[in-house]
Amino acid sequence: MLKVSCLAVFLASSFSVFASDSWFDRPDPGSMRPTSVSSYALKRVHYPEIGSTQTEAKRIVSAAENGDLKPFREVFRQDAILSSEIYALTATQQTQGVGQDGRVWASPAGNVYATFILPWPAEQDTLVDKFATQVSALSVCQVLQSFGFSPQLKWRNDILLGNRKASGVLVEPSSSGVIPVEGGHDGKQFKGVIIGVGVNVNMDAATAAEIYTRSTDEFKVPPTSMFINRGSSFKIEEVMEKLKTHLVENLRTLIDQKELGSTLLSLMKPITAYNGLLVDYFNQQTKEKFTGLFLGLDKDGSAMFRVDGKTDIEFRQTGRVRPSATLSFS
Repeated sequence: MLKVSCLAVFLASSFSVFASDSWFDRPDPGSMRPTSVSSYALKRVHYPEIGSTQTEAKRIVSAAENGDLKPFREVFRQDAILSSEIYALTATQQTQGVGQDGRVWASPAGNVYATFILPWPAEQDTLVDKFATQVSALSVCQVLQSFGFSPQLKWRNDILLGNRKASGVLVEPSSSGVIPVEGGHDGKQFKGVIIGVGVNVNMDAATAAEIYTRSTDEFKVPPTSMFINRGSSFKIEEVMEKLKTHLVENLRTLIDQKELGSTLLSLMKPITAYNGLLVDYFNQQTKEKFTGLFLGLDKDGSAMFRVDGKTDIEFRQTGRVRPSATLSFS
């Protein structure tokens, strides 16, 4: 997940940057102006290098769940978490990038590594488990489409270009605790949801091949990048601006509709990878494995399978898939 996961430069003209430590930069707190998108504002802090934006976000949220806002204040330079804001940690490169199920996310410079912290309404926390991963992955697909690519959404959290992995998403809902949030929400409680996004933007073919060779993941997919597919480099700032826009708009739609809904699902179904193909399914938590025909997405975003020629359809909300027959990765 794809490190998204979880905005490398948020329009440098909108703030000045100073080095508060030798290894990372922060926006000047006096000029870190949020940009309003779909009733949310975004505040971000960028690190030229960090262990993991995802790990740092988890540290901030975990402390907030225990009533300790000191880590939040130290990083974002403001006193309170606001219900109207989304917070982002971004990095030029990571030394300990985190992927799905604890796997390593290789994070050389030249790509997008972002982790978003969302104050999420506690009464809608089931939306996170069910839909936030796929909605975030859809947002990345829309970014790639805006650059003229034809991405596919590999259920549930990977994005492919030409059968190769270009991006991954990692959504981590908070624990049972709530975080202290201020701002016009009529006493509602909020949880801290963490969305990590990684997008291979300017990775070259040699680096991609090295990453694939080093990986020991049984379900690994050869990596690719926007640069490899187009033969030209891209501005990280432009990619990140589009990611922010699509992610916030899609999550706002999810919160408003309180379900995946026909709007988002209609965007996801046509670009879902492996429809009609025989796939291997694996669930890291339950260790369940089977091979079956992948039938696409149900109305709630679950994957549908037909196993062993049975007429009944199997539904799964979590897990991983790969083609059972070999695909061409040329």
